[in-house]
Amino acid sequence: MTYIVNNNAVYFNALSGAFAGMGASGKVPTDDNPADYATLVAVGTAFAQSFDQLIPPTFGIPSIFDELISGLCSSVWENRTPQGTPEDLDPATYTPICKALIAMIIAYASTPVTPQPFLSNSPSSVVWRPDGQGDVTTWAEVMAVVTANRGPTIIYVPQQTTYAIDPGPTDPAVIWDMKGSRFVAPNGPHDTRMVQIRRNATLLNPWGIVGGMRLQASKQAGDPPALMFQSDTPGGTCVFVVDQGAELHSLGISTDVMLTVPPTGTMPEFYLVFNELGTCQADGAYPVVAAGPGSILNVVALSGGLSLDTIQPANWLGGDPSAVVNWIHDGTMAFPPVGFWDNSGAGYFPNLLSTLVNQPTGCVGGTGPLANRPTFQLGGPPSLGCMYFATDYNVIAPAGSPIFWDGANWRDTAGTIVP
Repeated sequence: MTYIVNNNAVYFNALSGAFAGMGASGKVPTDDNPADYATLVAVGTAFAQSFDQLIPPTFGIPSIFDELISGLCSSVWENRTPQGTPEDLDPATYTPICKALIAMIIAYASTPVTPQPFLSNSPSSVVWRPDGQGDVTTWAEVMAVVTANRGPTIIYVPQQTTYAIDPGPTDPAVIWDMKGSRFVAPNGPHDTRMVQIRRNATLLNPWGIVGGMRLQASKQAGDPPALMFQSDTPGGTCVFVVDQGAELHSLGISTDVMLTVPPTGTMPEFYLVFNELGTCQADGAYPVVAAGPGSILNVVALSGGLSLDTIQPANWLGGDPSAVVNWIHDGTMAFPPVGFWDNSGAGYFPNLLSTLVNQPTGCVGGTGPLANRPTFQLGGPPSLGCMYFATDYNVIAPAGSPIFWDGANWRDTAGTIVP
């Protein structure tokens, strides 16, 4: 019968330690026939099964203890040569010794000294699991890895739980320098992994979020921002990416936004990218993102970004009247029936009072009134053949008509130039 492993790290470290102790510790192996080591593998497997079964399921084993498990098991089996008898192959034979080794590990784990977090195989990544089945269990340990790395870190969040980025409202505020790091989760839209930025925590310069996760906050008026960006070069711009079904989310009890785009004197422009069904959601009246006074925000929607399941929610975005919001899209973003380009406060986005500019990257220019016909970035003409459904151009149909850019003029389907 095939054995189903409870904890991969525990099982394979116990097996490798036992096998090394039986086969190599204190010896100079010269036998190069793999078949001659089959008995050692079988005995080591029985021992590892016993060890794996006896580890308390509630006791998390961070990978910092991998070498301890392997080393203890190797020491126990050093200079021992089992014969493969039925007793040797019975996991129950090893119950007393495995219990003793596990007691040593639990005692070691209770030490008040906190070791430096152990990195994954790649020094640029870390697996964060509060249940102890990853590289680190706490946000402080995650940031120890991020700080130690010379470049950006990939922070994997595979556990189905709510992660907490401290500190909370009663502790001193902390700005965590993310150094361009990103959060990555398995799966895609509608997954239940949540990473909560608590009220006195700020993430500085994160790259973005990817996969089946939600980065959320419930900021109150007067709290430090959830997200903040600073360019490392004078006049540089910053980017935040919401990718592959991830969601940027503000909870209903929020009374402040997660991100305010600074004025052009601080940052020339900011890119907020929604790619491959990445989306944004505000549960309450306060937006998730606001274009601050005198700022330029480029909202980039690609490959179905901001179009997961329904048209993007109307309250996720706000903007000051002195700001500019450029909508850069590839034709896959869904438009609401009316009011998308209305920045009076009575349109689709009640909190968005900024100047709105339509900047498609291809031949699909969206829909809206003639005043919001597409341009390219920096105000140039759109792509040749770009189509736009003009809701207030009723020459052909009473509810609006499609128009096309021929390289010099906008024309309707009859070929007439549209003024």
